[in-house]
Amino acid sequence: MPAPAALLARIPPGAVQRPRSKPLYQLSLGLVTLFCVLVPVIYAGLVIGVGWLLHGYYTGPAMELERGGIIGRLLVFIVPGFVGVVVILFMLKPFFAPRAKQHPPVQLADNEERQFVAAIHALCRAIGVRPPSAIQLNYQVNAWVQFEHGLRGLLGGRKQLSIGLPLVAGLSSRQLVGVLSHEFGHFAQGAGMRCSFVINTVNRWLESRAYHPDEWDERLERWGEESDNFYVYLLTGTASLGLWVTRLLMRGLFQISFRISRRLSQEMEFDADRYEALVSGSACFRATALQLRALSRAFREADGSNALAWREGKLAADLPAAVKSRLEHLDAAAWTSLADELDGNVETRYWDSHPADQSRIANAERLQAPGLFLDERPASLLFDNFAALSARVTQSYYRDMGLSYSPQQLVDAGEVLELNKLPAAAEAALKRYGNDMLDDCRLLSPEAAGMPEWAGLGWQECIDQLRGMAPDVVPAWQRLRQQDKRRRTLAFWLVLIDQHLEFRMPNGAEPDAAQLRIEYAQLQAPGHADLRLVRRALALFARRIECAMSAMPVDAQAVARQRSKLIQSLHDLSPRREEMSELRCSVDALGRGRGRGGEDEAILEAMYELAHRYHDRCQEWLGRAAGVPVPGSDRDLRQYLLSRCAKVIDAHGDRLAYLRAMSPMDDAVAHLYRENLAELAMLAEAAEKAAGIRPIRLWNPPAGAGS
Repeated sequence: MPAPAALLARIPPGAVQRPRSKPLYQLSLGLVTLFCVLVPVIYAGLVIGVGWLLHGYYTGPAMELERGGIIGRLLVFIVPGFVGVVVILFMLKPFFAPRAKQHPPVQLADNEERQFVAAIHALCRAIGVRPPSAIQLNYQVNAWVQFEHGLRGLLGGRKQLSIGLPLVAGLSSRQLVGVLSHEFGHFAQGAGMRCSFVINTVNRWLESRAYHPDEWDERLERWGEESDNFYVYLLTGTASLGLWVTRLLMRGLFQISFRISRRLSQEMEFDADRYEALVSGSACFRATALQLRALSRAFREADGSNALAWREGKLAADLPAAVKSRLEHLDAAAWTSLADELDGNVETRYWDSHPADQSRIANAERLQAPGLFLDERPASLLFDNFAALSARVTQSYYRDMGLSYSPQQLVDAGEVLELNKLPAAAEAALKRYGNDMLDDCRLLSPEAAGMPEWAGLGWQECIDQLRGMAPDVVPAWQRLRQQDKRRRTLAFWLVLIDQHLEFRMPNGAEPDAAQLRIEYAQLQAPGHADLRLVRRALALFARRIECAMSAMPVDAQAVARQRSKLIQSLHDLSPRREEMSELRCSVDALGRGRGRGGEDEAILEAMYELAHRYHDRCQEWLGRAAGVPVPGSDRDLRQYLLSRCAKVIDAHGDRLAYLRAMSPMDDAVAHLYRENLAELAMLAEAAEKAAGIRPIRLWNPPAGAGS
């Protein structure tokens, strides 16, 4: 069978019929475009108006104000001039501000992927548009066609196609060609696409001026905050007021332009959907919409896993492959959730650039188009060397993010996605054994099995008590996690208070230091109800495990004892680790607050003070971890954790860099705990089954059934 690209190249020119133009739509588009063209003219007129008022003031009223003291006369001359010049400069900045520097994108050379390029040209001829002059590749779950080099491309009609390779990795050839047909369908609208380019350019420009303060705004605000001079404060405050008025005007213009252009944008999407349905078939439209949602989710999760791996000095060598792998491992619950989201997307709001998914699906399915290209093979087969292109795009993505890495740090996608995850069998065994009553925010202590309160309990009696406690224990774990989150937040606020850094509570009130300290102490107290309940459940699990180990064969018992000893060591070390976690969270929160006011130096000083405390406690903690054996490894606990925090060797004595390099330690400890507890659970399950002991869950549903 011919390759997908060869089949696509066989579509005859003009095979896709264009819809008839709608006069009312064309008229509306022209009027909206005219308004958007006039907006910069109105803006320029506003700048000229401010300059004219300033000139009029200094050639008229200011010259007549000769009375008053020297200070008053200086204010009369200086304040209006300063404010007027600042406002004019701020308003002129959008016309002259340089574009942010960008790295060159990955672009197909003339001699690359010739079969794919030929197929794209054939698709363009079928739709009746000029082929793109360039094809660029990126990391996004998206594809688009745009005029090349902005205005120059608009006038010359040259355009470039951008394709996100995660999109290619996760779609079928039929689905990808449908998406590309949609994008080229926009350009089949001719004048409509040019008008849309103008409208969107003006809207983006207005939105940036209306809602996004820049470095100049922050500098002006900082001058006012840092100066104790009343006259400086008067100058900067008056200038800020003038800027606020101009931004208010820009917001009004943006809202008008935005609202009248959104409906036209929605009509353009319906028209482009028609091209997608005609090329790939109406029956494919819904499946493509669902797959795009799934790919977006898979990308977010794969990118999140990659960010966690980077903390340990690792990166996925092939990001599109990681997205595809994550997509393939979405479970039935995830697909059900995605389908529900798609089915529930029925309302098109005035600010939406695209119509609701259900409206688009209904519009495409009404066409009942059989389609021209129905190849269901993977879209990656449209390319001759997709893997090499994916690697280039991945490296371009890391370069854009400013990451510095060596080739040795690039690893397989599976290693990134499986980081801190248990094998499926171990995960299932831990879930069965614990019945959702085991969590790593409080660690089990195997030694609790020997305490007088539990030592006399029989094996089955432990399990029966746990079964009865389950309805109360499961929500208690959830509340404990929320309490831990609250405790870290309180710890951060107390750091701000102790460092004399000003802040407001989320409700806008001044912080009450005494009340915050009382609440923090209450959350740390060992005797509150949820903690007592959870500790009782953990002690029963410890007794249950001890009973199981006593009944195991010698070889299995030896392995179980090793796992149990490591879990006990992790439990004994956990209080100091919680303190270190609070310190790290406070440093991270302080870092997020830098650059938002005039206290950067004080914030940085506080960060380093906390980082020094973290370093000292971490060194002590690692010293206690030295010599603790890790089952299945030739390294002790200290060596294992340092291997997971590979960037620590680059800290070079910088305590803040050390703290950030050690950030994977919490996840590494939690993973090690769950890994060994899961192994214990599997061994204990086998022992219970051999002894005829009834488990907590008396009936396990078959795979795929609801519990």
